[in-house]
Amino acid sequence: MASQRPLKPIAQLIRAVQHRRPVELDHRDDYVIVRSGKAGAIALFAHPDRVAICLAPERAYALEGRKPFGHQIPRTPVTSYVIVTAKGVRKNFGAVVDLALESLDWRVAERTSAFCARCGVGCGPKLDACPNCWTEVDLRGRCLCHQDVQAEVMRLVG
Repeated sequence: MASQRPLKPIAQLIRAVQHRRPVELDHRDDYVIVRSGKAGAIALFAHPDRVAICLAPERAYALEGRKPFGHQIPRTPVTSYVIVTAKGVRKNFGAVVDLALESLDWRVAERTSAFCARCGVGCGPKLDACPNCWTEVDLRGRCLCHQDVQAEVMRLVG
């Protein structure tokens, strides 16, 4: 995260989460993915000036507009992101840490409940969409990350 020069509250948030839960950090060009070390589900996207916390849509909707949680971005039928600015993290550090921990716990529970036939992540019968590629899961538990589905899409498109 140091290479992205995060604002101090974002770096502190990541450290606080790391001290309370086993997590893995994946560095990207301009953000860091925080996922549960136990199940590998993405719980947070930490940008230098904000954090996006993954939650169930109904939970994200309940927080929308409440400080410091700002707004939500619906991503899939099963996942929404609650956006918190660095200033919001700083002013409400305890509440944001609690929400980040809630996200990690939720993602572990969600991911371990069912597994996709191909990608091995929790996108089986309990979920309508794969949390890995964010596409709809068919009745056989396949999503766009399944090789048979990819081949069929390529045949239709190209």
